Amino acid sequence: MLILDEVQDMKMLYYQLIKKVLKDFNNDNISICLFDDRKQTLNKYPGLDCRYLTMANSLFIELKKPWLKLKLLVSFRVPKNVCNFLNNSFYKKDFIYPYDLKNEEKIDYIIFDPFVIYLIKNLILEEIEKYGHENTFVSMNSTKVQNENNSFNKFFNFLSNEYHIYIKDDKTRGDKSLKHNKINITTFCSTKGRETDLVIVYGFDDYWFSRAKNSKEADDVRDKLISQ
Repeated sequence: MLILDEVQDMKMLYYQLIKKVLKDFNNDNISICLFDDRKQTLNKYPGLDCRYLTMANSLFIELKKPWLKLKLLVSFRVPKNVCNFLNNSFYKKDFIYPYDLKNEEKIDYIIFDPFVIYLIKNLILEEIEKYGHENTFVSMNSTKVQNENNSFNKFFNFLSNEYHIYIKDDKTRGDKSLKHNKINITTFCSTKGRETDLVIVYGFDDYWFSRAKNSKEADDVRDKLISQ
């Protein structure tokens, strides 16, 4: 059996490799297990296409066995409070179920204007002192300073006056020594797999949900044009 993960982001080269493996094996009993999440698709990157999964029965015609489609609703790595946040804020229904139902630390939701950092300055400092700056991670929508008045720049200036900061970028990627004893800051898209005692998700509001919705509509239009 071939087990393929993240199939929603498969590229042509990846697909051709799998086709070659199937051809070389030339075994009627071989099976493929595909895992993906359409909502995580990275269609905006060249060559990535989730239709390698949605049209798998047509693309992998070498397989003699019928396809069986299953839904995975239980997450074995997303904690209960994160599942609740996603279900209540994004899906508007019970869509993801956590495997571990133990009580966890409460998530604090603070509604404020991210351009007016002084409103929560003391609260942020108290939390960082509680857990330690070396155990603090900040996730934001962008780490690029586009102008002096953007919310990231204000937040960065505030933190850098108090602590040493590490901002992940292409030049420093992979150099773990640069992260030592610093508050790590990166984007929402780069937070996967990171674990610290204190995580600050800064500037996450309704705009990002509406942006995701518009991106989905754009992808649907693009798929329709391609199919024609």
